[in-house]
Amino acid sequence: MIWITKILTFIFCVIVGVSGCVIVQELHMNTRQKVRQELASQVASRTAEQHQLESDVASQRSQIDTLTQTLNTGNEDSQTTRDAIANGTIAVQGSGIIVTLTDPIAAEDQKGDLPRDSNGHVIRVVSDTDLQAFISQLWAAGAEAMAINDVRIGVQSSVRVAGQTILVGVTSIQSPYKIQAIGDQNALASAVGKQNNADLYQALGDVGIYPNVSKSSKLSLKASGAPDLKYAKGVK
Repeated sequence: MIWITKILTFIFCVIVGVSGCVIVQELHMNTRQKVRQELASQVASRTAEQHQLESDVASQRSQIDTLTQTLNTGNEDSQTTRDAIANGTIAVQGSGIIVTLTDPIAAEDQKGDLPRDSNGHVIRVVSDTDLQAFISQLWAAGAEAMAINDVRIGVQSSVRVAGQTILVGVTSIQSPYKIQAIGDQNALASAVGKQNNADLYQALGDVGIYPNVSKSSKLSLKASGAPDLKYAKGVK
């Protein structure tokens, strides 16, 4: 009887231990699953809120653009129109010039050592600094509106390099780079011409880049996005 009692007690303890482990493990798994479900629900909710806010912002900007166009209708010389043109928030057209810079064929693949020409000069692609130099000259010469590869340059636009890609704002552009500027054709062409920028043209020529300046009787530039103002407030 004593041995039977011991055996039954041992079997009971084993059953209780195994059952306890199973119950604890089940509770632990259920808790983790609930946490995952709750986190997934929160992510889905925040994502939906973000999409709704983005939709609201787009709707508000569309209304602003519509109201701006209404104000500008029939009054091309209004201050609102002039401000919109300067800010790049409305499409414009007019005469001007096109400055084209193209990557040398030998520099399109820059893996390894950079190629060199017959004189030993390094051949490279067009950089954001090259474009900025011409853009600055054009603004200084009185350009009224500007775009690069049909991407309008607005008040918050930047021309910068990211990796091996040049961005205008957040839009990537590729060679050939065409800087379109509306304004006095003669003044703009003279400002970025080789005669008045001999050192710049010489430096670019040494690396295989040869700018081309041409006049155009009609350039059409698209509008850029409206600036997102967070700190600037109007005063009366």
